[in-house]
Amino acid sequence: MLGAVDGWLARIDPGSQRQYPVPGSPLRADDERTHPYETSHGTWHALSHAVDHLHCLRSVLRDARMILMYAPYSLVRAALENASAAVWMLHPASRTERITRRLRLAAVDIRNGEQAKTLVGTVGPRSEEQRLDQVRELATRAGADPADATRKVWLLGDRQCSQRGAGAQHQGCAVRLEVVQRHRARRPLDHDQRRREGRTTGRTTRHGIVPALGEPQEPHVRDDLRDT
Repeated sequence: MLGAVDGWLARIDPGSQRQYPVPGSPLRADDERTHPYETSHGTWHALSHAVDHLHCLRSVLRDARMILMYAPYSLVRAALENASAAVWMLHPASRTERITRRLRLAAVDIRNGEQAKTLVGTVGPRSEEQRLDQVRELATRAGADPADATRKVWLLGDRQCSQRGAGAQHQGCAVRLEVVQRHRARRPLDHDQRRREGRTTGRTTRHGIVPALGEPQEPHVRDDLRDT
């Protein structure tokens, strides 16, 4: 996976020639219906985030030759979620569904941006509701449901999840949620337990035991995701 980073870095380099959807292609038609929240822009942005995090991960593991306990998992998660977001936007065969998904992510950005403005005490030229009204209008013009196009998007591991009312879950998450609900979280073994069981392979650092690269790890399901 990390071996493919260089090719993607060349593609997302700001100094390289910008690529645009081919005229007459489905993606170009999607863009025309979602401006200024073009589907291709959202997809490219997500892929750029994914590649940048993989680049950082490779720099830490290969170039700096450091094995940290926690930080690499944050990089892997960010790469996975952003790459998944790009696939999630482009996957549907239906143009209406692709547009809906793109606008939903645009609505997420709008809400997050407005929260940031509130934190720093600034006010933009338009209110949050005015910006969301624009998203709803775009959805209506494209033949999509405006309410559906502004619903929240929830990330749960490797799935894109949506919330339809209290306690309701989008069908796309059913498999993932079922897996989570069937497993109890396993408490990681402490140092003494690992030593007693002869499982202290790996490298000792001031942070504790770090598994060696390539060493198989038991799956760990977070218990706090059970009721998400």
